[in-house]
Amino acid sequence: MEQLHRAELRDAYYADEWGNPKLDEGMRAVYNLGLNTRAKYVSKGYNVVQHPDFEFGVETALVNLGITDYQKRIQQQGHKMFVDISLPGSVIKLEKVGEEFASGLRLINSYDTSTGVMIVTRLTRLACSNGMVIKKDGIGFSFRHNANIVAELQGQIEKALRNIINSYPNLQKMVENCIEDSVEWACVEKIMQGVIGRKKHIDNIRRRLPEGKLITRWELYNAITEEATHGEQLKPNVEAWLQSKAEKVLMTHSSELPQIEVEVD
Repeated sequence: MEQLHRAELRDAYYADEWGNPKLDEGMRAVYNLGLNTRAKYVSKGYNVVQHPDFEFGVETALVNLGITDYQKRIQQQGHKMFVDISLPGSVIKLEKVGEEFASGLRLINSYDTSTGVMIVTRLTRLACSNGMVIKKDGIGFSFRHNANIVAELQGQIEKALRNIINSYPNLQKMVENCIEDSVEWACVEKIMQGVIGRKKHIDNIRRRLPEGKLITRWELYNAITEEATHGEQLKPNVEAWLQSKAEKVLMTHSSELPQIEVEVD
C-alpha cells in the first residue's frame, strides 16, 4: 500500500537587496518530506495536519463507532492526499432507479493550502463501481489547518463521521428528489458545455449516454461519474474536479443548468 507523505515546518527565508538570504520572521515553509521539496510558504499561525495522522484518526474513529468492515484506497498527487473508504456493510438503495450503493467516505488533505482537512460522503454503485462524491453543506467536515484543529482533530473526526453516518437516510431522499426530470438532448449539450467545458471529457461523456431525444438527469449524472471513476489515466485532482461537476448536475434544477458557466480551474 502506498506510504503517505509526512511534512514539517521549517524557517522561511527571503533574499535582501544584495541577494543574501534573510530569515522571514512572519512566515514558515511547509516541507513535504516524501517528495523532498517545499510545498508552500505559510503564515506563523499555520499548523500541519499530517496525512498519516489524519488517515489513522479516521480509522480509529471508525473502530470507536463499531465499524471494522471497510475497504480503503489511497492516492497522492503532489502535496495532496485522497483516501476513499468504502463501507460494504452499509448499503443505500435508491428506489426510484432501482440501484444500490455502498456508503463510504472520501478524505482529502494537502500540504500546499489548496484544501484543508476534508471528510465528504462517497457512495459506490454496486452495479458498476461508479463513485459518487457528495459535498453537501451540513454533511461532512472541512477545516483549514490551524492550531485549534490540530489539537482537537480526533474529536472533530469522530463527530464528523457520526454526522455523515446519521445523514445517510436524508441523503438518500435528497438524491432521489433530484433525479426525476428528463432533459432534451440539445439541452444536455448546453449543460455539458457550460458545466464541464473541457472537450476531451465532453466527448467521452457523450459516448457514455444512451441514444435518444430525452436523457434523464440520472443518466447524465452517471455518465459524468463513470468518466470520473473509470476514465483512462485520470489524475486524482481531475477525478475530484469531475465529481464536483457531477454533483452540480445532480443538485441544480434542470431548468437552471444550461445557464451555469464553467468554472476556471
